[in-house]
Amino acid sequence: MIKELTKLANHLDAKGLRIEAEALEQVMIRLANDEFSIAPGVQTSKKLDELGLDRRYFIVRSGDPYRYVYVPQDNLFLVVEYTGTKNRGGFDNRGYPTRDIEIREGQGGWGLLAEEARELGLMEEHQEPAAEGAGLRAFEYNGWTQYRNPDDTIAYYIDDAGMRLERIDSATEIAGTPIGQVSSRPRSPNIWTEATS
Repeated sequence: MIKELTKLANHLDAKGLRIEAEALEQVMIRLANDEFSIAPGVQTSKKLDELGLDRRYFIVRSGDPYRYVYVPQDNLFLVVEYTGTKNRGGFDNRGYPTRDIEIREGQGGWGLLAEEARELGLMEEHQEPAAEGAGLRAFEYNGWTQYRNPDDTIAYYIDDAGMRLERIDSATEIAGTPIGQVSSRPRSPNIWTEATS
């Protein structure tokens, strides 16, 4: 985008439109410094008011056509807007969802959104508990940690973004391998390797 704006500014300058070229250069500087922010739409603003949240909880991720609201009281993200042009199912003609679309811990996209929320100061960093003191054993796989109770049932997970997952969706996968339900016994073949500290 900056490249195209630079071409346009040069073209304006070549035509003698120096004021317009300089104004465009100021826009490019602001873009480069990431000083622009995207405001929530009307429906999203109403949703924020309904939830008692301010605009800080509105999350826009670079390159992501969806926009979200982090709801701390329920520890979930709501998909509140869609700016893309493809696959508009579930969204009205203005890009607002036709029903609540929730993203909870353990579901696809949670880790990236939680990371964004932590960077914005909306969510605290996860403090990993010591497994030894709690009588739990830690097992690792591809950046995730699984904590097991003494009877070998699964107590919880820590995902690759550092979030504790009490419950996960049965379809949750790590590198294409389903990891099953929390509180069930580990699947066979066991992909988890006991952590050594």
